[in-house]
Amino acid sequence: MKNKTQSTVLITGTSSGIGQALAHHLRSKDYRVIGTSRNPKAQAEIRQLKLDVTNDASVQDCIKTLQEENVKIDVLINNAGIAMGGTVEDTTIKETKDQFETNYLGTVRMIKAIVPLMRTNEGGKIINISSMAGLMGMPFQAHYSASKFAVEGLTESLRTELKPFNIKVCNINPGDFKTSLTAHRKFSAKLSSCYESRFNSTITLYEKNEQDGPSPIKIAQLVERLLKQKSAWKIRYVVGSFDQTIAIWIKRILGPQLFEKILMKSFKL
Repeated sequence: MKNKTQSTVLITGTSSGIGQALAHHLRSKDYRVIGTSRNPKAQAEIRQLKLDVTNDASVQDCIKTLQEENVKIDVLINNAGIAMGGTVEDTTIKETKDQFETNYLGTVRMIKAIVPLMRTNEGGKIINISSMAGLMGMPFQAHYSASKFAVEGLTESLRTELKPFNIKVCNINPGDFKTSLTAHRKFSAKLSSCYESRFNSTITLYEKNEQDGPSPIKIAQLVERLLKQKSAWKIRYVVGSFDQTIAIWIKRILGPQLFEKILMKSFKL
């Protein structure tokens, strides 16, 4: 059955991976989808706009284009993100800022641009694609985890601020999925020799888990269910393989210190 009103969904970071899966799945369900990326390429049935979430002017230009066309954005999905590997000691402040500019401040920029329009429209939906790494600190990806932890706090605060305006907000926290994140992962320029062996084995495990992970269509199907859901949204939805999602419950039950021991053992640290 097709959507009678054909809701319009704006998605950041649709050039590949989760964003691309979201765009094509929702389009197949008759949503009007507008995808964005820094270097947009034509995709069948998906309109692509140029957008760099780390740049204030780029965000404003994108929103201005949509306003000039009288496009009403019903749903914003903040998906654009990057992952950086490195040690806290070796990663420079600039590299750390680059991580936060995309994963956290990029999300903030989009929210600040879209919320006034949603308030005018008396409602809307915002989905932030966070990560399971936003619920547990991942070794040698500390700043990636920190940026996603920041999105967790942002979402919790935003929900209370926007509820009176009929704007729903939630996080989706994926585990490892088979996407281009593996190939696109960035690394700090420096790696001290004392970390090298443990760092390399940990990154190798991350990459294996990602490439053995499920298809991101599973995330797209979850988003579809949420957009159709009439009842209130939960704060977050953890999605992924059972052996990873169960880790969130284990941490809650055992507490962070005991969980840390289990995590270190599983990564052979």
